[in-house]
Amino acid sequence: MKKGILILGDENDLRMKLLEQQLSKQMNLRPYPTEEELIWGSADARSGRTLTFRKNRQTRVLSTDWIYYLEKQKRKVIIHFEKREPMAFYGSLEEALDQLGKNFCHCHKSYVVNLDKVDEMREESFHLSNGNMVPIGQRRRPEVQFYFERYELQKNIEKQRFFESFSCFEM
Repeated sequence: MKKGILILGDENDLRMKLLEQQLSKQMNLRPYPTEEELIWGSADARSGRTLTFRKNRQTRVLSTDWIYYLEKQKRKVIIHFEKREPMAFYGSLEEALDQLGKNFCHCHKSYVVNLDKVDEMREESFHLSNGNMVPIGQRRRPEVQFYFERYELQKNIEKQRFFESFSCFEM
């Protein structure tokens, strides 16, 4: 059974960030995974959402929770994280997108973004929580906007259901 602490508040609130840092230190938690936690061999594939790819003649399995966005450059797919160096493998965005799940959006011919990491959607780009911007292709804008709005609505419904499951919270 996993145990944890739920911190509720505005993510821009300095007091909340300080509290989170203090609790992480006291609990000896690392905010970012080690290499062994980030990638593991296919035989050790853990439950949850994963991206499987081949690199250096080995099959690798990566938890999608750490992915911010994917970028296509020629024949390589580059995986971008918050505070780690990007990782590349040979493949296509379409193959990766088939594995990623509903919280990933193909917003540009060369980019796939993790909607869980998006702070704001503007007309021409997504602004991510790590400060990066991911472009939205002109041809894909109507479809991406519809997808993002549907994703936000679903996330709000799930959040409301979560809080309604606790009798001590009032909405």
